[in-house]
Amino acid sequence: MTSKKYKQLRKEGLPDLHNNELLKACKEDENLLAEFLDKNKEFIFSIVAQYKGNIESIKERFNVTEEELLQHGYIGMITALRDFDFDRGIKFTTFVYRPILWEINQFLYNDSKLVRLSRSAIDLIKRMEKVENDLGYFPPSDEMAKILGCTKERIEEVLRFSNDLSYLDANASFEIGDD
Repeated sequence: MTSKKYKQLRKEGLPDLHNNELLKACKEDENLLAEFLDKNKEFIFSIVAQYKGNIESIKERFNVTEEELLQHGYIGMITALRDFDFDRGIKFTTFVYRPILWEINQFLYNDSKLVRLSRSAIDLIKRMEKVENDLGYFPPSDEMAKILGCTKERIEEVLRFSNDLSYLDANASFEIGDD
């Protein structure tokens, strides 16, 4: 529900993000700021989508939630509001892009749960897949290490950090009974 103060500060035909009176009031009133952020969350998602791609693909690629993206977008918008100079003659919507994107990038690339594999690890995964295809099953780590000429620890390390090949771990411990 929209508060009386928010309704009073809104101007017909003027988007909230272009309303300097509303923006200035948000700097002073935390409740008004919370309401402003909630009413303009689609703007944050539009910035993320425009510069980073589809929200669903970002969530999947970086293993993050929509709420996490939104929270970091809010931090960026609050930072922009704090640093914005109303007398400079530029629109807030122009100014706010950079802080929002900076905050989202910091979140995605520094704090994400995503593990990036090295080229050698990716090469090893491809070699393990070839061995699995040739044998028709995924051999235990020590056998795979002998076949590929590397250590068992390296095989297990690569398997542990490869999200796409999680089925390999399951196959490695799966025992087939003799019929």
